[in-house]
Amino acid sequence: MPYFNNGNARDYLINNPDCNRQKILGHISLGLAYLHSRNIIHGNLKPLNVLIDDSDDDERAVLCDFGLSSIKVDVIGHTVTTGETRNFVTDSYNWMAPERLAGGLPRKPCDIYAFGMIIYWINTAKIPLGHVSHSDLVDVVVNQRARPEWPGNDEAPQLTNEIWNLAKHCWAHEPSTRPNITAVCDALNNTGAVISKHETPEGPLFLPIRRDTATAVSLPSLLNSRASIRNSKARPAPPTNKLLYENPQPSPPAGGVFHQTSILKAHTDHVSSIAFSPNGERLVSGSWDKTIKVWDLKSKKVVLWFLRGHTDWVRSVAFSPDGTTIVSGSRDCTLRVWDANTQKPVLKIFEGHKGHVWSVAVSPEGRMIASCSSNEPIGIWDLETGELIRTLTDSSLGGAKAVAFSSDGKYFVSGSDNSIIRVWDAKTWQPACMVTSCKGGVSSVTFSPDGKWIASGGDQREVCVWDTATGKLVTGPMKGHTDTVSSVAFSPNGKWIASGSYDRTIRIWDATTGSQISKPLREHTDAVTSVAFSPNGMRIASGSRDNTVRIFEDEQAEAVNQCAAPLISRRHHREASGSQRQQPEFSIHRFQLPYLHPLLLPRYRAPFQP
Repeated sequence: MPYFNNGNARDYLINNPDCNRQKILGHISLGLAYLHSRNIIHGNLKPLNVLIDDSDDDERAVLCDFGLSSIKVDVIGHTVTTGETRNFVTDSYNWMAPERLAGGLPRKPCDIYAFGMIIYWINTAKIPLGHVSHSDLVDVVVNQRARPEWPGNDEAPQLTNEIWNLAKHCWAHEPSTRPNITAVCDALNNTGAVISKHETPEGPLFLPIRRDTATAVSLPSLLNSRASIRNSKARPAPPTNKLLYENPQPSPPAGGVFHQTSILKAHTDHVSSIAFSPNGERLVSGSWDKTIKVWDLKSKKVVLWFLRGHTDWVRSVAFSPDGTTIVSGSRDCTLRVWDANTQKPVLKIFEGHKGHVWSVAVSPEGRMIASCSSNEPIGIWDLETGELIRTLTDSSLGGAKAVAFSSDGKYFVSGSDNSIIRVWDAKTWQPACMVTSCKGGVSSVTFSPDGKWIASGGDQREVCVWDTATGKLVTGPMKGHTDTVSSVAFSPNGKWIASGSYDRTIRIWDATTGSQISKPLREHTDAVTSVAFSPNGMRIASGSRDNTVRIFEDEQAEAVNQCAAPLISRRHHREASGSQRQQPEFSIHRFQLPYLHPLLLPRYRAPFQP
């Protein structure tokens, strides 16, 4: 039984005010990640239940005291189950999620909420909302939705904007909008808070079932006893790498057309842009968290490491027509080209813009990249060499906000802040026609599949369809949105247009009549920033300022992604359902979490081997 002479985190921070607080946060997140990967909910995460070990002259946090959920070992049945108590602990109120204060049972999002409060306390040494009495706390948190305020640099010198932003996402009011622990660890890893794979801890990251804050027993030693799991039927399903996804029960079909089937969570800030790969099997998303994620829509996992390199918000992403490269534009004034099939770093960096890059597009033959920036000429780049081929300058352009190529490569279109849509001949780069009848700034433009029409959306809160050759209005204005239309997309057959808006809705229109073909999709909890149809037209993907990417499927589509998927992979499921000789391997090194490395937790391997 280890003894921690530094006691709990509260005492340690008081006695060591100059310690590395973010590293302690990193250790706490790893411990919580291990618990959640075992489907164990801590239920009482607070500073008193975090112990500090500095046996190696380097502070290391471990978790203890599962105060509101406990682990029970059934010696006869050789099983481990979790039990829960609904008794509130008074000194835990300030760390409890709103749904918990309202009488709900502990769930994983409750631990995430508590971790957000831990971030505040670790950096300020102040109890969250400590000025509110216990009698008023429930009303203040649940009904008034009060949260801690920014403490300032003097009170919290180690608290960066990135970590504060993470804390705010963790203590979001709605459990479904909080990041999962994988996303939390990834966000902390970006700040250097999580242990690197070269820093191998020699002890467990969490310690359960002890009331004494100075001593604790590790779970591996507990499970390695004669009362540990011995038969495969009682063994919990092995964790998989699906933690970045949540598959809610499908919302009712919106007017019998599209309904939500998946929520993709990994970003820790606004999702600004999304794009399907040409074969529709992958999705790329760019975010204000400065990262790019690539999702495998078949297996529902991140198939590449999160692509990092931009130093500011990623505003736009696009696949090349052959699906081998990804292009991104950022607020850091650069374009970057990435290998879509490997985990290699960025292939090329295009520099030349002086302002934020708003939009990028790849030509249909895959040779050119177009980009637009605030109050600057549009840039046309050679994808292979990175050379700036030409700039498109026109006094009528203003600040271009959106660019697109037609699928046949004949035309190029740009939309600008000054309500002008300009169509260019993509061979000669001479202006072909101009649309001047928009009523506000243009946020998004896209060609129909045959290149004959252009759809646009913007500040006017309307969707319009224009003739590419003449610039005349073909359909619309389509009215229904109550805020800026941020993104428009044609379906592959050219019959439908999907539009996303800051009013948090997605609407689907008939491109010919301008009527809505279904009820609005209202699943996002913040502004919708990007929408896209899959190449087969059976899916719509959307990105939002609620930090999520959501997938909607036509109710006629095959159920490629079944809802409420089991936590065991199909291969493991076949093995577990077969003969007893085909037992699934179950050890911590099989956890396919992007922030965990086999070297991180060496002591956890042996106890879980069958």
